[in-house]
Amino acid sequence: MGFPLSDGQVLRWLTGKGDGAFHGEMAQRRLCAFILFDPQLDPDFLRGLEWDFREMDRRTGRHFLFFAVCQPRHEEDLSLARYFSGPLRARRDRFLNMSSIRTLNFAAAAELGVPMQELPCIVVAESLLARHCWACGTDSGRLMQQILELDAMAEHLHSGGERGGSLQLVLRLGCDGSPWIRLPEGPRNIAARLLHCWRLLEDDDYQARWRRNLQSDLAQARRNDSRDASDEDEGISERISNLGARMAACAASGRDLAEAPEFAGAGQLERGAAMNLRAARLCLDALSDAGMQEDFSAAAICAGKAFEIEARASMAQWIRSRHDIGMPDYFCRWKPGTPAVEVLPPAGGRHREERVDFNKAFNRRWSAPTVNRIREAFFRRDENNDTAKELREFSRDARAAWNVGLHELLRLRNTGAHERELSREEGDQALAVSGRLLLDPVFGGLLRMKSNLRGQQGRMNQPIGGGD
Repeated sequence: MGFPLSDGQVLRWLTGKGDGAFHGEMAQRRLCAFILFDPQLDPDFLRGLEWDFREMDRRTGRHFLFFAVCQPRHEEDLSLARYFSGPLRARRDRFLNMSSIRTLNFAAAAELGVPMQELPCIVVAESLLARHCWACGTDSGRLMQQILELDAMAEHLHSGGERGGSLQLVLRLGCDGSPWIRLPEGPRNIAARLLHCWRLLEDDDYQARWRRNLQSDLAQARRNDSRDASDEDEGISERISNLGARMAACAASGRDLAEAPEFAGAGQLERGAAMNLRAARLCLDALSDAGMQEDFSAAAICAGKAFEIEARASMAQWIRSRHDIGMPDYFCRWKPGTPAVEVLPPAGGRHREERVDFNKAFNRRWSAPTVNRIREAFFRRDENNDTAKELREFSRDARAAWNVGLHELLRLRNTGAHERELSREEGDQALAVSGRLLLDPVFGGLLRMKSNLRGQQGRMNQPIGGGD
């Protein structure tokens, strides 16, 4: 049973804020799912969702609810027409435009703890009142089948009379074979967290109070970080990036948002890299346009994350190929029993040699080294005349200059993640450096190298870290 969302009224009614009897019926639903996406990065996904929404609603039963911020075709034929009066449906048109669809998806993703690079995805929970949820990737080709599979699981759980562990059963059964990501437990239930997103758009005073709280949370996250910046702890980076993205979504309030820099190879970026570049621009522009003085660390962290994703899919795979790890068969995949050790000399804060294995596994999935280790190992080979063929047309100085730019972007990322708040000027600098890196012909060579390593049959946006 599908519910398109454009303001908070539907969620208020579903959770008993408007009608107790209606809430009682909804309490019978075992599973709920939220479809999250970026309509500007995936316009085809939005068109397909709005076209197929009625069919998904027709083919799903009373024990499964799914939600999306969209405006389906023939909305008057949806199941919700049995529950909502005309005036309420008219009100739901209030915020529906491309910019507000994007803002609400970003805000909902940030509020539920979904990393930007994981969009589009489906977030699943046992009920609207649950605090635990999980996410799995989706796309326009798989969405219908995934929704139908989740509906079948909900019907199975209801007919079996099971009272607990329904979400665990769903995860065990899977969803179109897609891996699941456990999202952080929130202090409030899912419905309350999503209602918060709509309140940000409707209440200026609420926005101001929430921004102050986020500033405090950002400062606390950095105070709690006791690790050295060179460790590149993902935890603090993800927390600051998530908090910054939430603040940016709050500040955006439905305005049009600028895009990542345009360049000829944009279509060759990994999905996660493109998403992080857009998130970086969203953080910078939304906070700047609102005349705020908040921490701009999230912009630098998201920009750095974009190039980290690309480095794992290009430079790291080339290094692995030099250790007889066959490509494309083991592109971003672990090859058992085949170490791929690079020895890095003392440098920076490292006082002795370091051995870095580029074919490590975690839970039988390939685990990438940190982006700085990848960068060091790749360009150390380059200095020793072991250069990828796709980069040989560029001078050694041009390759070294690109490496210096990447190092500068990662320095800003680590400063914002571990040391202090970044100013607006430093946020601008991070976006400017990432723009130069994108436009540099050397990066075009890296994209060609990645494409060759992946092979013609490889998927552009497979997860970075595949199974055995």
